[in-house]
Formats: sequence, C-alpha cells, structure tokens
Amino acid sequence: MGSLEDLDVQITTSDIVPPLIQMLCKRIRQAHQDEPSELLGAKPTRDSMDAQCAVIELAQRLAINAINSYAGEILSAVRRRRNQLTAIHRLPNEILALIFEFTECSPENAKQPLDLRSPINISQVSKLWREIALDTATLWTAIDAVNAPILHIFTSRSKRALLDIKLLPGREFHDEEGHVTVAHHYQTTHFPGFIRKLLPHINRWKSMQLLSLTRSTLERCLNEPAHQLDTFHAHCSAHDIESPVYTYRFFDDHTPRLRDLSLVGVCVSLQSPMFTGLTCLHLERVQYTHSSVYQLLQNLAACPLLEDLHLWHVRFPLLTTNPDLLSESQLLVGLPRLQGLTLRGLQDHLTQFILASIRVSPFLGLGIGLFDPTDFESILPPNADLVDNLLNLHHICTLVVQSSHRGDGCIFIAQSSETDLFTIYFDSTGAADRGVTERTVSAIGQVLPFPNLTSLSFEGLLFQNTLGMSTFTRVLQDLPTITTLALHECLAKFAEELVVTPALHLCPLLQTLELTASKITAERLVAIVKSRTETGGQTLGDGARLGEIILSDCAAAIPGTMRELESFGVKVTVVAKS
Repeated sequence: MGSLEDLDVQITTSDIVPPLIQMLCKRIRQAHQDEPSELLGAKPTRDSMDAQCAVIELAQRLAINAINSYAGEILSAVRRRRNQLTAIHRLPNEILALIFEFTECSPENAKQPLDLRSPINISQVSKLWREIALDTATLWTAIDAVNAPILHIFTSRSKRALLDIKLLPGREFHDEEGHVTVAHHYQTTHFPGFIRKLLPHINRWKSMQLLSLTRSTLERCLNEPAHQLDTFHAHCSAHDIESPVYTYRFFDDHTPRLRDLSLVGVCVSLQSPMFTGLTCLHLERVQYTHSSVYQLLQNLAACPLLEDLHLWHVRFPLLTTNPDLLSESQLLVGLPRLQGLTLRGLQDHLTQFILASIRVSPFLGLGIGLFDPTDFESILPPNADLVDNLLNLHHICTLVVQSSHRGDGCIFIAQSSETDLFTIYFDSTGAADRGVTERTVSAIGQVLPFPNLTSLSFEGLLFQNTLGMSTFTRVLQDLPTITTLALHECLAKFAEELVVTPALHLCPLLQTLELTASKITAERLVAIVKSRTETGGQTLGDGARLGEIILSDCAAAIPGTMRELESFGVKVTVVAKS
C-alpha cells in the first residue's frame, strides 16, 4: 500500500486545481472589471498577456494562502482534540496551577535564563496553559535579579498577591552557567534603581532577602513603612566587625507583621520595634555600641513565639563578670517554643549569661561555638537544670566526641532518638591551647551526667597528650548504660582498656564495639572479645555479652583473627576502607 504522497497526482491536479485557479482568476477580473482582450475579440498584445500573467500569479498566491490557512485551522483543531486525550489535559485547571507553582519555586528554575524559566516558558506552551498561568497571580509574585528587567510584567500579572523579593548570589543555586551571578551583580550595583521600581508596590511586599550587598547600597533605600512584610534578610558582604558602625533604620520602624529577621553585618538599634513579635532572629557580625545585651533580652521577652535564635560574632559593650551584679540585673525569659539556638564566637561570659537568662523547651536544638574556650563550666550557667532543661541530657541517647589531632579543638554532638539536641564546638587553634580535649571530655559524666546514654563515639584521639587514660577510664565508668562504643582514629590503648578484668569492667552493658583505623594487635583484640563473652570463660555477672564487632581499616582484621573472634559467637563485620 502506497503512502499518501503516492496518490494519483493527475486526478488531484485535473479535478481540483484548474477549476480553483480559473474561479480565482475570474473573481479577480470581476473585482477589477477587467476582461481578457481575446474574449472581447481583440488581438492579444504583450501588455494584455502581462496582465493575464499577473492575474494568474495573484490567483496562485491566493490559493496557497487559502489552503495554508484552512489546513492550519483544521490541523489546530485536530491537535487540540488530540491533546485533550492526554492525561495532563484531563487534570483540572486548579491542579495544573499547583503544578506550575511547584515548578516556579524549584531551585532548578531559579538558575535558568529568563526565557527558560517558569512562568515565562509555561505561558508559551499552549493557549490553555497561558490562560491558567495568567489567571494564577501567585505564579508571578517572585521578584529576583533575573526577572528584574521585566519586573513590570510580574507586578502586573501578580495582581494584588503579596510579593517575594530576593536578590541572592549565584552560589545559593550552584549557578554553573552564571546567569544568576551576572544578574545579581548588576542589580546589586544598581540597587536604588531596582528598589525604585518596587516602591509603588511596597504595600504588597511579603518577604525581602538581600544578600551580598554593600553597606552603602542599603542607605536611604528602604525608608517607607512595609505593612505586609513578614520576612526581612539583609546581609552585607566584607563587613569588618571592628570598623565604625553605621546604624540602620529600616521601613520607618514600621513592620507590624515582621516575623523572620536576619541581619548580617547590618546594625539596627535593639530599641527598634522590628525586634518584637518575631519567630526567627539571626544576628551575625554585628557590633553594638549603644545597645546592650539587656536590651536584647527584653526584646526576646517580647517574642514569646520565638522558634529560632542565632547569634554569631555579636559584640556588646563590656558585660560585667561579677556574679552578684549579673544575678541582680538578670532577666529570666521564657521561650517555650524555641526549637533552635546557636551561639558562636560571642564574648567571654556572654554565652553563659544568655543561657542563664532563658527558659526553653526540653527539645531545644542547641549549638555553641567557642573560639577562645576554657571548659563547660565557663559556658554553662551555675546551678542550671541540665538534665531536663537546658541541654536536655535526659533525652540524649547518642554522643559523638570529635577531637582535633592536636587536642586544641573538640566538638560534642548529642542526639536523641529523633534529632540532634546540641552541638558544642571548642576551638583554640589561634591560642594553640592543646588541653581543650582533656578539659572538655572530663566534664562527661560529671558536669554532664547523660543518664540515658546508650551510644558513645570518640574520634581523633591519635596523640598521647590528647586525652589522658585516667580521664577516658573515668568517663566510661560514669556511663554504665552504654551499649555501643565506637573508637575512630584513636590510639590502640583506649580499646585495650576494654578488656574485662577482676579489677576493671568498663561498659558492662556493651553489645557493639566499632574500631576504625586502629593499630590494635590481633592478640589484644581477641583478648577484648574473649573477656566479654560467656564462651570466653569470663563470668560477666549482670553485664551484657558482646554481640558484634565492626572493624574498618584495622591491621588486625585478617582472616585468621576473624575466624577466632567468630568462634566466641560474635558477629564480625569488616567495612571496606572508603
């Protein structure tokens, strides 16, 4: 069977085309009241023949255009009916609008060039999609550096919907192609012009995130009240905390709906009403000269629904270290909904003062970073309820202690069964204090009792002076509930201390032991397992039997040793070196 192109062309041309051309030529002549000279009995001339050719050429063009137009309309109708049979065209318009909104707010969409971004590309797919896109005002509410050149289209099509304004650098989106980076540089360089186009719509500003700006860029640009603003992030780049401070006054101090405030390198007086009624507050690289930490506490008291608080490298006028004066001036602030609190690089005693001044949820996620540390007692409030309140020690079942190889830095990561509860980072690399690990680890079991700890991990105990054996032994004696112990990149002597003897039985409930990059000998490894299994001849009393040992990058993990360990009924797992 031949294709459509193989139909009898002679029939087509003889039956359709000649009558069509003749009819068109006749109507053209009638329209011009011009009859061929030969029909009038006159002898044809070159001029009459040229006129006849012109009529035929015009008829040809009219025929082609008519066929293309008519066939186009039919094809469009058929394709429209065909598309209606696909699954996506059977979705309600409301569902399609939701899909378009998810596409528009995806990270991948944010780094695309303007013509390939939603909603611009979506509105060019079909008539239906264009109608849906234009009827969905929330598709057009995101204003950023890339779509700023056609900002007027977005502000018009968003109608009365609230606007989300973002000037974010390309690194926020892993902008390999550089579309966002180039656009962000231009708009931040011309920030007054960018804002000037948005000011007529300031009553619709819902959120504003301005990152990597210069201090001079922000001056005199954001002075009018923003009644609907609920999120404001202003981050200045290359801000020197020790430099003279410029104090900003944004939005004429009138942001009644503000809930999320983040200021980096931007100093706003703590007397500003912007600091009341917040649910999220982030202050970083800010030096206050006229506002005090007491004013900060008063602001926190005015934010009873606060969920996240982050203070990084914030400086206040000198805080007294006299305990009597501190207790007299201290304000106790209840923050029952606080879920995340991070304090990093604060002045001496400021961390302790803030922790002593707040009452928090038992499920608070706490992060502390100290860059001139001493020990836990220097940051924890005296007589604080650490078990059921501040550090939530009652809920902690997993503790990871990561030490720098030189002992001048140490990280404590504590977790409940569901989430991280606190991370505390001590770093004295600038002061070369190599006793940090010893001092901080010694708090485990004493200052930090951990009554329900079941899993303990030490990492980086590779040098003789990093952690004393007496401290290690005492810590394990104070934590009798441990069932899992991991020693990653630690000296072999720490693992050897786990051999059960009549005089010493550390971790009596130990069921799983994990060793990584350990130089323990096969003989000592067998001694540990033998002493902790009933088949090894050891009387364990009320202690648990070691059930599993996990080895990674250990010289003792050879087939002969593995078989001997398994002969004691222990499951041996060898993890390949990554």
